[in-house]
Amino acid sequence: MIMVGISGTPSTGKSTLARLICSSCKSIPKIKTTELVSEYARKYISKHGPMKEIWEQSRILTRQLEWEDSVKNSTDLLVTDSPVHLSFLYSVDIEKKNEKDIMVFNDIFKILSKLSKPNPRYDFIFHLPPVISPIKDNVREEKQLNEMWREESDSLIRSIFKIFPQKRFKVIQSLDINDRVTECLGYLSDYLKE
Repeated sequence: MIMVGISGTPSTGKSTLARLICSSCKSIPKIKTTELVSEYARKYISKHGPMKEIWEQSRILTRQLEWEDSVKNSTDLLVTDSPVHLSFLYSVDIEKKNEKDIMVFNDIFKILSKLSKPNPRYDFIFHLPPVISPIKDNVREEKQLNEMWREESDSLIRSIFKIFPQKRFKVIQSLDINDRVTECLGYLSDYLKE
């Protein structure tokens, strides 16, 4: 089974790319079944509003892991638009108000460390830089649409995957969605030939 995570700041096209990879993988002979695992954070924010507390990020991490783990042994390819390591980006961004908040932050760090070494969770992280103009929706906070926040967060995401390395980290340079899919499928095809 191959696990793929699509990383990037909000509004970089992660969900669209994840859906298209799943639907296009039928062209790869060794991949017969695919499963798309959506971003739990989007569901949570839609229901409860923006996350303001660190414990909410811990809950997001736990639920995303549960969603992925519930299908990972029943498919050839699992693709998620929200690899669990992205919770660290938002955990860094949340103010820690007391010692308990710092404890929760440390717990998140420990969980993500265990998911990276000795056996990294994801076979691929396909990273999308913030080159597409963000679209305002009812899920993302205003600051997440700010160009400076997006650039700083993109740099932090790249650092996160150095702190918590996965098997392969590939920056997808293409802007056109079809070219992005082709680029990702090429990496997957080459991997299956190894």
